[in-house]
Amino acid sequence: MKIIKDFIIDYKSFKFSFVLKLSLFIFLFFSVNYFYFFLISEILLIGISKIINNFILLLSSVSTFFIAVKLIDKKNFSEYGIIFTNRSINFTIFTIGFGLPFIISALFFAINIIFNLTEIQFIRFDINQLLAEAAIFLMLSISEELIFRGYINFNIYHSIKDKKINEDLKIALSSIASGFIFSLAHFFNPDFSLISFANIFLAGVFLGMWTLKIKSLSFCISFHFSWNFFQGSIFGFPVSGYFCDFSLIKINLKKTSLALNGGYFGIEGSLLLIMFFVFFIILTNNFLIQKFKVESK
Repeated sequence: MKIIKDFIIDYKSFKFSFVLKLSLFIFLFFSVNYFYFFLISEILLIGISKIINNFILLLSSVSTFFIAVKLIDKKNFSEYGIIFTNRSINFTIFTIGFGLPFIISALFFAINIIFNLTEIQFIRFDINQLLAEAAIFLMLSISEELIFRGYINFNIYHSIKDKKINEDLKIALSSIASGFIFSLAHFFNPDFSLISFANIFLAGVFLGMWTLKIKSLSFCISFHFSWNFFQGSIFGFPVSGYFCDFSLIKINLKKTSLALNGGYFGIEGSLLLIMFFVFFIILTNNFLIQKFKVESK
């Protein structure tokens, strides 16, 4: 009951409940997004390409995040993961964040080649195209992580004030809730399925746990960017239902497999990835993350 009460408006101090803050955040985001879209396309008369569209998404996310944190919540950015205090630790975190998705993507690629589910059509190298894809995924990753891990995840975490709930459970509850919202946000993606929902939910839990334990967005941004870039722009798999405009390796899905490649949704729609994320969540909670954990004050 105490947790529920923490989500209700405290009229004496005029604080917003999480539900109202989330609703206002969503309204602000779409309003700001429309403003930037109108400004760029109608006033500046700039064509809306894929990279411009993601740039607008980034501007909208950063602007909404700034307004929500400073004007609605009236808190410091450090309370939402915008902090870098130790260069060596951050370097290690970035390395894990970049490296883990590469290993997973390469493993799925090898498995699909070995089981004759995928064939390589050709390999093409174009540095300009790769840099464009990297820029798109970097803007997308920062945008989504500011929203889902930066604002939503931390807001749920700050809303749970029951002292009977220990830190680890508080982190788990917040990560589960934000992971559910994160997965729902992909509901209208092409070829979305129950397996896709489960994988994106588990990915949200995994990233949420890292974010809340290290009190920084560094890991989730690097992981999210690397996950999309290597999966789509390097190995040629669909990313959450969408093929990239360019990929280093052009593949042909000879056979769709819910177990091993997720069909046209990509490896996020595969049963094998569920096992990977469950393993990583357990490993993260019990071993890896303890080295980087920042205790709450």
